[in-house]
Amino acid sequence: MRSSQQTPIKDNAEISATYYLGRVCSTILRWLFLISIAYVILYPLIYMLSMSLRTTNDFYDITVVWIPKHFTLEHFDFVIRKIKMIEPLFRTVLITVICTVLEVLVTSTVGYGFARFRFKGSTVMFGLVIFTIVVPPQMLNLANYLLMQDFDIFGIIGLISGKSAGLNLLDTIWAFALPAVTGMGIRAGLLILIFRQFYAAIPVELEEAALIDGCGFVKTYVHIMMPNLANTFVLCTIFSVVWYWMDYFYSLIYLPTWQTMALQIQRIREVVLSGIGIDGDTTVYNIVPKSQATCLLFILPLVLFFLLIQKKFSQSIENSGLVG
Repeated sequence: MRSSQQTPIKDNAEISATYYLGRVCSTILRWLFLISIAYVILYPLIYMLSMSLRTTNDFYDITVVWIPKHFTLEHFDFVIRKIKMIEPLFRTVLITVICTVLEVLVTSTVGYGFARFRFKGSTVMFGLVIFTIVVPPQMLNLANYLLMQDFDIFGIIGLISGKSAGLNLLDTIWAFALPAVTGMGIRAGLLILIFRQFYAAIPVELEEAALIDGCGFVKTYVHIMMPNLANTFVLCTIFSVVWYWMDYFYSLIYLPTWQTMALQIQRIREVVLSGIGIDGDTTVYNIVPKSQATCLLFILPLVLFFLLIQKKFSQSIENSGLVG
């Protein structure tokens, strides 16, 4: 009789011990996974920072792994003076801000149209939007280059100007702003898809109530629909800022001489190897630290931007449901 009463107590203790052991193992595995992901993400940043702050002695000192014994800012000074990063920085900020605002506004409007309005050919048009996501941009680079080199709308511009050729939009901000305002900016198809899916998830009753109160389609969209997708706007704005800031492919095609930050950082090896300002010293020490300082200056605005809106970004990811 006594043994039959002790058996359930023993079984419960074993179950509790197994449960807590499982939780401990799960926590350990979770932390190991997060630490591994953090290491993969932070390693390039830590490496760039460590290399860009080292002196010559620290660079050749095998005992220096991460933290330099002597700190220096000469590499950043070289990058700013010799590679002239100020003008490319201003151009990149100008392109990023203007094109991001235009692209997010246009893609949100297009996404709302696909989500709420049914018209003849809407399925085909939305299929073309998906097609722009699937097709690699390299397949369209020649056609886009010729379009920007001789831009004309059914010959109207040439007729007005009296010239056989249209407008040359290369090396101007219009080469980026025009595709953005027409919904064909960098990865605009993906933004249209995101907005379309989230607008479709909003109950139609909200718009019907607004229409009953006397709101038109435009007023309903601005005052009812857009505030409900504030987190999605934040998310798409962050994506657009990163895409335009980091863009190298379109900048190389549309801005061959109007240098941006992405194009300018490729000149670091050219400047160092030419020996400008360093008396012809083209050793590894002069190439690696200065290149890392250039890359660090390039991504620093994005890091600061993310730190400023980290809370909004986390909320937008959580509320939008995007994972991975």
